[in-house]
Amino acid sequence: MNVTLRDVARKAGLSIATVSRVLNGHEQVSPEARERVERAAAELGYEPPLRRKPASLGAIAAVMPNLNSYFFTEILRGAEQIAYERGFALALYTTDGRSKQEIQNRMGRLSDLAGVVLVTAGPHHFGTESLRRPVVVVDYGSEGSTFPHVTVDNLRAGYAATRFLIEAGHKAIGIITGPLSMQSAQDRLRGFRLALDEAGVNFPTHWMWESDFTEAGGYAAVRSMFASGKGVPTALFCCNDLMAIGALRALRERGVAVPQDMAIMGFDNQPVSAAAFPALTTVAQPMFELGETALRVLLRLVGGEELETNRIVLDTQLVKRHSV
Repeated sequence: MNVTLRDVARKAGLSIATVSRVLNGHEQVSPEARERVERAAAELGYEPPLRRKPASLGAIAAVMPNLNSYFFTEILRGAEQIAYERGFALALYTTDGRSKQEIQNRMGRLSDLAGVVLVTAGPHHFGTESLRRPVVVVDYGSEGSTFPHVTVDNLRAGYAATRFLIEAGHKAIGIITGPLSMQSAQDRLRGFRLALDEAGVNFPTHWMWESDFTEAGGYAAVRSMFASGKGVPTALFCCNDLMAIGALRALRERGVAVPQDMAIMGFDNQPVSAAAFPALTTVAQPMFELGETALRVLLRLVGGEELETNRIVLDTQLVKRHSV
């Protein structure tokens, strides 16, 4: 049976990262730690790295719906950056068109799986408890969950976006949400409704369209708005930038000027938002930093550390451009 870094770390009573530094000759290790690692490695018969192929400290599994969105790819980039710096391999699994059981089975084949980063879905929904590895969740945090999660305050961000539209003079405001099965979409809608309620602004429910965070979805929602014959708002809060881009295209086809005839608010601050015409006013969320932070938290858990909190909330920022 092969002796792993994890085995040496367990016997030495130290983190995997410390064991790796000792065995790779790093100087920034205390003499006591070096002695403990070398003694544990000798007793277990661990083969020094110089006599075998170089290996990572282990694998981190990143699980996300797809790579069709800049949001997901930026989270992945941030996660990969930290994994690379810390000497871990990153294995990517996308869930679109695949069963959860299949993904779990594939992750289970990783003999050196150290932990899991799960994007936009809850661990209880995905069943990652069965892997018996540390799990950190990104963009999801159900009430009462014991799993650490890294997110932004989507409710507050949705509230701030809507307040900006109200303060710009709009009293007839519609919303294109993401899939309401997703917590981020629910929270942005809640923030939207809270801002309207506080301002005493009436909200006809037929001015809400549930969509799918895609450009085609935003386009279809605006087409549906005009086809309904129930009137149109003077402003639209599109709950991500891609849907806002689709909305802009549909409005342009109808000859509706933005922002003169209708204001458009986005969310995410993807690069496309600055390149749009007119450039989108939007809510920036730190996508790359979400991935970085999730990996840092996960590697603390892998190293046996205790966290001060299970909820890490990163800041959003309203970016004012020309669509409002």
